Amino acid sequence: MKKSLAPALLLLLWGCAPPEGTPNSTSTVAVSNTTTVVTPAPSSSPTMVAAAATPLPQPDLPEKLLKSYTPAPLDAKLKDSETWWADSGIQENRLGYYTSNDSLAQVEAQLTPVFTADGNKPYLEGIGPVFDYDGTRVCIMKRASGGEALFVIAPLGANKQVPKSLKALKLPPIPPEELANKSMLVVLATGNGLGEHIDHMLGQAGLVITPTPDPTETPKG
Repeated sequence: MKKSLAPALLLLLWGCAPPEGTPNSTSTVAVSNTTTVVTPAPSSSPTMVAAAATPLPQPDLPEKLLKSYTPAPLDAKLKDSETWWADSGIQENRLGYYTSNDSLAQVEAQLTPVFTADGNKPYLEGIGPVFDYDGTRVCIMKRASGGEALFVIAPLGANKQVPKSLKALKLPPIPPEELANKSMLVVLATGNGLGEHIDHMLGQAGLVITPTPDPTETPKG
């Protein structure tokens, strides 16, 4: 009876043994000591950077002349609301505010030769290149190269305020702090249609310009 159970017991033990080549479940597995650093994935939404407002372009005038004065920057946002840009019809519109501590006569002597050079002629016929307008000196020139150029010299006085005459020309406002410790405000501008706009504003302000008689004109009899 004992001999008959031996083969069956051997078969049972063989069936419980793992197949050849199968690793023992109790085998030791080596564990690496290397630490894996997980880098966070970049955000899919890019960071929005506020774009700086594009500064207003300087007048198309010699750099050497512009450097003679202290710039009084205008807010670029004014282009969306002020008549000078929104309703003037001026193309290639370049306006700049500057300040100076020179006298009115000194500033005019600096500007007039530049504005009257290169065959430029007064835009308003029958008057000289520079004329008075309510306490300011104004020059509007028709440029031989095309377009017009303007300067306005405005004494600020003891109260350091912009003369009302500039408001009549629909020029944009200037921050009061830009005028502190200065004696003159110098307005410089260039553009196509600038002369027509200024002529219209002067007319609306009630300025009547009497043409100077041409000495070569024959009197009508």
